Amino acid sequence: MGCLTGTWRSTSIKDPELKLTGGTGGTLTISSNGAFVVNYSGVRPMTFSEDGLKGSMTYSGQATGQLRVNGGKLSGTTRTSTFAVKSKINGTSFKLPLPKVVAGSKAPWQAFSCSGDTLSLINPSPAPTWKWIRTS
Repeated sequence: MGCLTGTWRSTSIKDPELKLTGGTGGTLTISSNGAFVVNYSGVRPMTFSEDGLKGSMTYSGQATGQLRVNGGKLSGTTRTSTFAVKSKINGTSFKLPLPKVVAGSKAPWQAFSCSGDTLSLINPSPAPTWKWIRTS
């Protein structure tokens, strides 16, 4: 797992298409064998605006799984998940289904880059990029 191994705290979640920003406070632990635990419950709300729509998204829950690395690419499987998203768009609240973070789905990231104590977990658009800082 190389530079991925450790415990990380999210510093941002960004999606340029939705102008999504925020997302500090989540935690991610990746073991040397690729097992991961991500805790979404600490992630602070994210806000977005696009074509007259304004809103927020709040993550909660946790997911576990197994990652594999091939160069800068990630693959793997989510094993357990209680991940949920509450969203509000133009004042209307609802739960947002995100089927890619359920038990048995592909791991939630497809690529990464590490530099010192910073980590970026990257998804193809329209999914957001997560930035992390190592805590241990």
